[in-house]
Amino acid sequence: MQAVILKCPPHAQFHFGRIAPDQNTSLDDTSTFIHSDTLFSSIVNTAARILEPNELSMLLGWFESENAAKVRISSGFYCLETGEQYIYFLPKPVTWVAKNTTKSKELKKIKKVAFVSKKIWEEGIKPDQWEATCHFIQDKFVIHSSELENVNIPPRIYHKDSLPKVNVHKPNRDNSIYYQTNIQLQSTASIGVHFYFLLEHDLDEEAYRLLETVLNWIPEEGIGGERTVGCGQLAAIDYKDFQLNINGTSRYCGISLVAFKVQGALHLWLIRLKRT
Repeated sequence: MQAVILKCPPHAQFHFGRIAPDQNTSLDDTSTFIHSDTLFSSIVNTAARILEPNELSMLLGWFESENAAKVRISSGFYCLETGEQYIYFLPKPVTWVAKNTTKSKELKKIKKVAFVSKKIWEEGIKPDQWEATCHFIQDKFVIHSSELENVNIPPRIYHKDSLPKVNVHKPNRDNSIYYQTNIQLQSTASIGVHFYFLLEHDLDEEAYRLLETVLNWIPEEGIGGERTVGCGQLAAIDYKDFQLNINGTSRYCGISLVAFKVQGALHLWLIRLKRT
């Protein structure tokens, strides 16, 4: 398994679409991470620009299978670059609750958390132990203390910006003002904030080189929406080995969009949860 790092320039902005009631409100909000269908769309759009039709058809086939696709991707989550090391975050499993916690203030704090670090995931450190062994970042991220040795904790990893805009193409100016919401990454002088996704494949060397070529071109295209106004910029792609050291459990958690019956590409990836 590999972690494909989508390296972002400092203070990069992104808009990842969410379902909206109508076109007028489609830009009002944004997802805070990259869903697997957005990643898949980026891969396919990039491939369509640089590959021959037969190569594109072959690449699409790698993601399609009744039983096991040759290529699987997760959604895109946050990671921190500290020197030559990366600290990875994974989504907080919905089954993780705060045992032995009765104070409403503590419960609210735990419910706000959306991502936990890889170390916490691997060791199955539950919310009732976080205060003693972990650090909170902007109420949404929890990171194990051992992952922050000689590293200054960043105050924030991202923030949302809502900017008023004017639709100049409307026939009249009534209700022409709308809001666009982006997320802006909060890199510091010592810590870079990036996205990453997990990649697992069963390809031969030649086929993998073709896939890698497509992935390496993604920074040329960008990712997400509103790229024509500066969103979605990437600086480079990096590849790192990624292993989750979890054994002895029959419980799983989805790290991509889950669909049980679809036509076309199937985004389904379940990974193990620590036994508790």
